[in-house]
Amino acid sequence: MSVIQRMRGCLCSQHDWALTAIVLSVLLSMLASSPVAFGQAGSEQDRKKVLAQSALMIAEKMYESGQVDRAIVQWREALGYDPSLVQAHSQLGLVLRDKGELEESLTYLREVTRLVPDSATAFADLGDTLRQNDDLDGALTAYNSALQLAPESAPLRSNYGYLLIMKGDLDAAIQAWQDAVKIDPDYSPPYGNLGEALTRKGDLKGAITAYEQFLQVAPEAPNADIVRGRLAALKATAAE
Repeated sequence: MSVIQRMRGCLCSQHDWALTAIVLSVLLSMLASSPVAFGQAGSEQDRKKVLAQSALMIAEKMYESGQVDRAIVQWREALGYDPSLVQAHSQLGLVLRDKGELEESLTYLREVTRLVPDSATAFADLGDTLRQNDDLDGALTAYNSALQLAPESAPLRSNYGYLLIMKGDLDAAIQAWQDAVKIDPDYSPPYGNLGEALTRKGDLKGAITAYEQFLQVAPEAPNADIVRGRLAALKATAAE
């Protein structure tokens, strides 16, 4: 999923936005060095907030036009004017994660959880990045926080189960996936995970049921044929 939701109904091409972003960047630099341009009534704090929002807008346009490195510069510029700008911290963290710069990414994502401690998404983003950085304990802690904030989220519980299986806790992972499908019976990923985990546990009947439920919910999923193959193999084994 793209870090930034694309604007709907935009009449400008990517090339047009690239040029617009460059022009806006130049204007932003001029405004930053000329407080008078904001008028005498505006406070220094108001001026910085305007500059921060302007830099944020430029960053979005640059990112959408494929100028990722320039967008990163502008997000950092925005934080220079307003260090509490959650959107800039979040976008920097996610983009840097995509670039493989995990340590720096974590710095920004941790700041997001500090600024918005009631955001389950913020903790999930942090957890996903910690997992990529091979910190499973940290990832589990972050997901625990996310689940405390959003206990009825099936995707969060499904991802939590994935972390638990990586940690080697098969029973806890199975419980997490079972909880996920109870919350949302139409959410397919936990069924596939349950099928594999229950097979590993030796519960062929439970695994067959899980795979059948997966195919009922998501018959056209990209991995549906793989699931069909596993299901057929399990049924053949169970019939012996």
